[in-house]
Amino acid sequence: MNLRGPSGNRPAIVACRALALAFLSLASEAQSQPPLDPAATTGHTFELRVAGRRPEGGVRTLRLRQGEPALLRCTADEPMTVHVHGYGLELPLRAGVPGTLRVDARFVGRFPVTAHLPPAGKAGSGHSHEPTLLYLEVHPR
Repeated sequence: MNLRGPSGNRPAIVACRALALAFLSLASEAQSQPPLDPAATTGHTFELRVAGRRPEGGVRTLRLRQGEPALLRCTADEPMTVHVHGYGLELPLRAGVPGTLRVDARFVGRFPVTAHLPPAGKAGSGHSHEPTLLYLEVHPR
């Protein structure tokens, strides 16, 4: 059957193209969107509560295997940004408002997780203190 000739079936061509475009659109949308429930894709969820610029329970070490995903649920009593060094991940927090940071353990090593705090005193008066909140250890598979 010749679909391109003068006796061809133009509606069939249009329908095939529309179906192909719809399929490609759905495929790219599925790849670009995160899962609806991030906890469903991870077996590790860690809680971090910061009060008085210190982690409740003290500084601890979270251990993962390379390739494992994890969620870090954070709450602080003042505004800060939780920063995973070596991974370039940051989570801005407002006082009392919980936030969640997804960490995919790609790099093997020991990485400090610190709090970036606003500088004390005048704005722009230098580098602020960055207390260590915990350590992320990623072990080879």
